[in-house]
Amino acid sequence: MTIARVGPGFEVWGTVAESYALTFSNLGYLLRISWAWVALMIPLSLGCYASIFWFELHDSLFIDVLSTLLLQPFLASIAVAWHRRLLVNEVWSGRVYLRLDGLVASYIGLVLIINEGPSIAFNAVVRSFDIGRDGMLILVLAIGLPALVLSAKIWLALPARALGNSDTVWQAWRGSRGNVWRLIAGFTLCGLPMPVLDVMVWPASSEASQPLTYAGWQTLYIGIAFLFGMPIVSFLSLAYRRLIQDRNPADLLRST
Repeated sequence: MTIARVGPGFEVWGTVAESYALTFSNLGYLLRISWAWVALMIPLSLGCYASIFWFELHDSLFIDVLSTLLLQPFLASIAVAWHRRLLVNEVWSGRVYLRLDGLVASYIGLVLIINEGPSIAFNAVVRSFDIGRDGMLILVLAIGLPALVLSAKIWLALPARALGNSDTVWQAWRGSRGNVWRLIAGFTLCGLPMPVLDVMVWPASSEASQPLTYAGWQTLYIGIAFLFGMPIVSFLSLAYRRLIQDRNPADLLRST
């Protein structure tokens, strides 16, 4: 698995295409580092979502919080291994990969601060008030968009943290200067399969009338979403390499 050097400019389309190519041409390695986590998560997911359905909590904010707590150790552990494979060519040679140490914990903390926390807070506001279509538009423009831009400025702290670097947030802030909208565009393009997944799986989940049926659809959704989300992890690795890893430290200082 090799990463081609991105050109002098941060070329979005080429980086996105390479992110998809890297991900789906190396599914064998992805399977090696994820099968044990998947085997562990399937019964946990079935039990949790069946309980959510049984206690009629599937339309509450509780499901967002529980999903985050349930999935993040699984997703973060695999993301750390994937970043390290792409950026420093570290290959996990064992048969079972269940890394959950301080490095993964710190990665989870960053994910909660950068992505999951703001998302849960936004959903809490939407669920708490009947704001209508116009109110939703105002909420997105006034809160959602600024929060997205702020998050994008420190997305590159994630691959940096996966490598064990300490000065991750400030480094990401400097490295993303002038490239925030490119990062957002690339992130969005790498996440395009997600709406397709919503159309295919979510209606069946919402129409389920039995706890295990509901839990089965939710678990299937999580599994496919994990696969569809890996190009985003690859994209962040590529962007980190171009904007920080391969960049002259003096250039980063001039970006402040």
